[in-house]
Amino acid sequence: MSDIKGKSFVIVKHTYFESLGTPEAELVRFLGGQASSIQYIRHPFPDADKIPLNTTIVEYGSDGELAREIKAPLFRGHSVLFYIKDFIFSIYYVFKSGCKDIYIGADNLNALAGIALRFLGRVRYVVFYVIDFTPARFKNKLLNTIYQFINKICCYHADMIWNVSDSMIEGRESIGISRDLSAPQVTVPLGCAFDEILRKDISDINRYDIVYFGSLRKEHGPGLIIEALPAIIEKEPRFRVVFAGDGELREKLVKRSEELGVSSHVQFAGFIDSGEEVYKLLTSCGLALATYPSEGSTYKLYSDPGKVKIYLACGLPILITDVPPIAKTLQERGAGKIVEHNPMSLARAVNAIGMDYNGYKLMREQAIVLAAEFDWEVIWRRTFASMDL
Repeated sequence: MSDIKGKSFVIVKHTYFESLGTPEAELVRFLGGQASSIQYIRHPFPDADKIPLNTTIVEYGSDGELAREIKAPLFRGHSVLFYIKDFIFSIYYVFKSGCKDIYIGADNLNALAGIALRFLGRVRYVVFYVIDFTPARFKNKLLNTIYQFINKICCYHADMIWNVSDSMIEGRESIGISRDLSAPQVTVPLGCAFDEILRKDISDINRYDIVYFGSLRKEHGPGLIIEALPAIIEKEPRFRVVFAGDGELREKLVKRSEELGVSSHVQFAGFIDSGEEVYKLLTSCGLALATYPSEGSTYKLYSDPGKVKIYLACGLPILITDVPPIAKTLQERGAGKIVEHNPMSLARAVNAIGMDYNGYKLMREQAIVLAAEFDWEVIWRRTFASMDL
């Protein structure tokens, strides 16, 4: 393993919310007490509505304890100007704080700032951390061309690339970014806080509760289970669905459940900002949903949905469409089942699992075994072992 002790780190990301379970926050926790210092810069997305829109700079000392926190000046304006501001702020605050050993930029704009800082002699080693990728990031062709050009610069000039899935390499090659000209690449899947989640005995859960965790947005496919519910409860009326999350589709989902006469089998828990409360809810349920639609240039074709690992760590077998790369792993390992993105396919899968207690019990056991392999501690140790720092 590369020796990270005594090295100084910068981690820069964009975010919609503050959470202890994000990859960058888990990286900060892993490095705490090992790195000589950590500077953690969080830029809110322009449309973030759960957190203030100020950039936050958090600094930790060699003991891993908080040293200081800075709130950058608030800026409002067009989203393009907002991102330019973030780029400038990243360079300014890192430059001001002195030379750093390792800069980790999550997304291309943040990685580009790290490359600029390396050119200025303020950082030694730059990691391009790729959590999301799609060939068509913007509908506007000019913006998309600029975005992918920045991607290419980062791939060719970073010292290391962290991809959350192998598919990202192929996806970038499809738009002309050569793997041969790119920096060394390693797969760093999203993980879970496996040891911190208090899983329940199978006798203490609501086996017929199906949970959807995440934003209620079309590209995440939350509506499919509503369409499948009539066929599900016709065979087993104890099934119900719990939506743990909020978003633009909530009102439509409520209305549709009423139209189909299944509203008594649907619960909307809303957005839950406490990780502990999320785990408490998820560990009480029996099945989980990750039914992404395949149409369009979805991020999920190339990404590694974080909620899948959380589901596994909570002991939840997963019903998933064959969109994200992790889907095949879930089915091969017996921790989930691939379904087509249509109501009858989902209903058949739910009812089959509901009628087979022993089969369900085995799926649950396999989900927990697989989750242990994605513990953040395991992932970060493996990742740094592959690096020459």
